[in-house]
Amino acid sequence: MCDCNLSFSSTSSIDAGSYKFLELPPELATLIESSINSLSTTSSSQHDGNYTGLKIKGVHGEDAVLCTTDKTYSMRSVVLSNSVLVVTQPPTSTCSGSPSATAGGVRDESTVDPSDTVVIRDTLNEIIELAPTVPKLYKLNGLLRGREYNDSSVDEDVVSTREKVDGHCEKDRFSYQDALSQIQASDGELENGLKDRRILIVNGYLRPITPYFLTHILELTLNLMVSLSLTLSRAPVHEIASTLADEDEIPLSVTHQIMAWFGEVNLSEDRWAADVKLIVREIGLGLLREHGLGSGIEKDAFLEKWKTVVSDKFEDLVEMELLSGNVLLSASTMSAYGDDATTTLQYFPASQLPTDPPARFAELFLTRTRWRTDDITPFLSDIAVNTKDRDRLLLKYARAVNDKDGIWYTARAQYT
Repeated sequence: MCDCNLSFSSTSSIDAGSYKFLELPPELATLIESSINSLSTTSSSQHDGNYTGLKIKGVHGEDAVLCTTDKTYSMRSVVLSNSVLVVTQPPTSTCSGSPSATAGGVRDESTVDPSDTVVIRDTLNEIIELAPTVPKLYKLNGLLRGREYNDSSVDEDVVSTREKVDGHCEKDRFSYQDALSQIQASDGELENGLKDRRILIVNGYLRPITPYFLTHILELTLNLMVSLSLTLSRAPVHEIASTLADEDEIPLSVTHQIMAWFGEVNLSEDRWAADVKLIVREIGLGLLREHGLGSGIEKDAFLEKWKTVVSDKFEDLVEMELLSGNVLLSASTMSAYGDDATTTLQYFPASQLPTDPPARFAELFLTRTRWRTDDITPFLSDIAVNTKDRDRLLLKYARAVNDKDGIWYTARAQYT
């Protein structure tokens, strides 16, 4: 056993509470180790001091999270059965020969060997566990309510820009920087969240585009590409954006962002590789939204309308699977004109369901008493980190029942 001189640091009262233990998942440990190794080959002047890219985010009254560049981890405090001492080498003055108290409390006036001396800086009684978690992007819905961007917003943007120049305060606006600091999500997840929720950045502020206006712009874009016989994989960004600006008064910055949502934009090469299937999906969702929540439309009639809107050039891309997580298909019913069975669609978006798992399952089982696996899983993807986490939620809140038609999920609790 190694013997050493143990003493309390002269700053122990100041250091108390300054240290925390983190239990790192393997992927975080690897990230930190690789970042430390990179220090030997990279000049520190090229960094801001955060080599790992780790950030702790949270606002008052809410749980904090730890974020990497692309993942979010929950932080949970767990009490330890035994206290742990944080010890370090002694200060420089002690190492050079200043008196130090030994473990027995006897003060040694002789020169202290720094290799045999440690000082106690703090005592820890808990450890912080980290676990992957779903980013809290749902907060954007409430923060941006009432700030939607539509066809009448261009004039508002002009007024907003003038107010900014004049020094007017815009307390009612929510900027991208505000989102980076207030939303418990990694920077990568936030960027993807803005894209998935169709949120524009206009004059530095976040503005969710209205579904009707987005569908209108996408219809114009498809028609323009067809009329100009543009190549889908190399469509000219400037020509499309300029035409929409001149003929439909859609700002260039808005068109550029929408094009980036539905494909890959390379401004230096003036090239847009359009994801037409994603555009067709969004147009289908727009048509479905027109019927509102709770109302239905006959499936065949809806598909015909959808194909007509996207034109015969893209009608082969129309399929019900594109609307997964946003639609419910009713059981077949008898037609009023005979014995033919019909199926109706109902707009039912997962984005408008509760984000808390118990409330989400309660809403699902109030809507339907039993679900097939393929039907329910699309409505769980946004509250589960991965498929393993999704299966855990199903096991906890639902009961699997196997009958002649296959596996069905029913509620574990009774909802009335």
